[in-house]
Amino acid sequence: MYRDRKVALVIPAYNEERLIRPTLESAHELIDRVYVVDDGSDDDTREVVRELARTDSRIELVEHGSNRGVGRAIITGYLLASGDAFDLVVVVGGDHQMPMEQIPELLDPLIEGQADYAKGNRFLMPDTGLDDMPWTRYLANALISIMTKVASGYYKIFDV
Repeated sequence: MYRDRKVALVIPAYNEERLIRPTLESAHELIDRVYVVDDGSDDDTREVVRELARTDSRIELVEHGSNRGVGRAIITGYLLASGDAFDLVVVVGGDHQMPMEQIPELLDPLIEGQADYAKGNRFLMPDTGLDDMPWTRYLANALISIMTKVASGYYKIFDV
């Protein structure tokens, strides 16, 4: 619970057996429920999540029988959170890139009515590894960001 709001965390995960543990272990205490949507992983992601769910009742594993893509995994999580009447939904990848301690900074503008949607930007974080990012991935990210701006009409979006 954060500022009298029920908060759900959606984590799409595909073959994240190495990084899902630190991601889940760092889940902020303000999170009421964690939906890990395993998108047809063929590694031990599901087993790691099940193990952690035994000691953290907030964690719920949701399984896609086959890989349907990160977008579908996020939609699955959103639908579950909506059906369970959560007020706010946070989405982070299962790859432990998002610093969970920054979640309140994203939620505050939503609660205060200053925004309808908030999104973190990994490129503004120190030590993001941008120097090591392949140019093709950097280009693809830039193109997707441009398409998101055009589709949404919101031109301040940078990192997608």
